[in-house]
Amino acid sequence: MTKLAQCTACKNFTHEGACKYYKYLDDSSCEQYELPLNNSKGMFTRIFSFKGRIRRSEYVLTYLLYMSFVYFANLIDFEDGNLFGLVLGFIWLLLVIPAVWICLAQGVKRCHDRGNSGWFQFIPFYIFWMFFADGVDGPNRYGTSPKKDYESQIYKP
Repeated sequence: MTKLAQCTACKNFTHEGACKYYKYLDDSSCEQYELPLNNSKGMFTRIFSFKGRIRRSEYVLTYLLYMSFVYFANLIDFEDGNLFGLVLGFIWLLLVIPAVWICLAQGVKRCHDRGNSGWFQFIPFYIFWMFFADGVDGPNRYGTSPKKDYESQIYKP
């Protein structure tokens, strides 16, 4: 197992002693690339956050739960002019907004795991690439790999 050193300029984890982003940036702007450590407490720990990386399995489960929620939510019959239908519509709206937020946040984190910006999830059919393609091995500019605990691999002289 290769030990990782921590970059002296921006505190990124690397094998070379200086991160790959530092050579393109000056000292003052390197701080924006500091790697947040992923929580290794399990799946769905930071479900509303747009920062970090998640594994493929967490993304697929989130997407399947979202699609099943949307399917069953659309089965509700909202009757026109009925107070009960209006209340159901309001409750549906209150539930859909967080569901969309969660789905977008998980998509951004999956794009980060692939080494891409979160905007890539809006490319048509890119969702299938997020379902089946593996994430970037090791740390990248969006955080450490969710597959491994890099906190225990930091080189300490």
